[in-house]
Amino acid sequence: MPSLPRPTASRLLAGIAGLALLAGGCGSSGGSRTTTTPLTSLPVSTTSPPPGPTQLQSIVVQADDLPAGWVARPAAVPADANAAAAAFAQCVGVPNTTGDKVAVAYAPDFVKGTTYISSTASSFKSPVDVQGDTSGLTNAKASDCFLQEIKSRLTAVAPKGVAVKSATLKITPGTGGGPANVVATATGSITFTNAGKTSTLNEYLVFFIAPRIEAHVDFFSVGSAIPASVRTAVLNKVSARVQNGS
Repeated sequence: MPSLPRPTASRLLAGIAGLALLAGGCGSSGGSRTTTTPLTSLPVSTTSPPPGPTQLQSIVVQADDLPAGWVARPAAVPADANAAAAAFAQCVGVPNTTGDKVAVAYAPDFVKGTTYISSTASSFKSPVDVQGDTSGLTNAKASDCFLQEIKSRLTAVAPKGVAVKSATLKITPGTGGGPANVVATATGSITFTNAGKTSTLNEYLVFFIAPRIEAHVDFFSVGSAIPASVRTAVLNKVSARVQNGS
């Protein structure tokens, strides 16, 4: 079954759907919100500096997190992350915390057949930044605002010969049955035609926080889904590293 050429499919959707927590996010005022895990339930370190790139790189998905058969490819870093963050913040109606981001790290894109796993971690100057971004992510308008960005950017960057038929995204606040420091999960899909054949790229995203860290893990599949056991193992390992990194 055909898939969108790399890195367009995975990093495009990841870059859009991860705006609030990984591309700079949004602030803490405006709009209606849905209750999520309170930041005060997480330990706060006020003496250590925010994690830098090296520490963040150890938080994202590692090769050892996965069973045999997954191949690491260089991360396709989104070129317009700050612009996307600003557009999301404007749509939701909250301030943008991009200026308070200290460092960011991208995991390699791990590939097996037509399945992909990617992840990103960012650090911020203050727990207030993370709390504000979480409020934006769990805002009642977040799903619609993300979807608006997805459709806009898909139209702009779809490769020649690929026609995007539809795109969906839904953000659900809460742990989704996962680790306690998960603040939201999201599901999305892109249906497209390529060489006359129709395929659907499915995505599942999980957003983590610590006092000064925001991270997400993205799972993509065209056709065969990533086994639940693999997904759970990866999420548990990343969760622990995010929590310990603070």
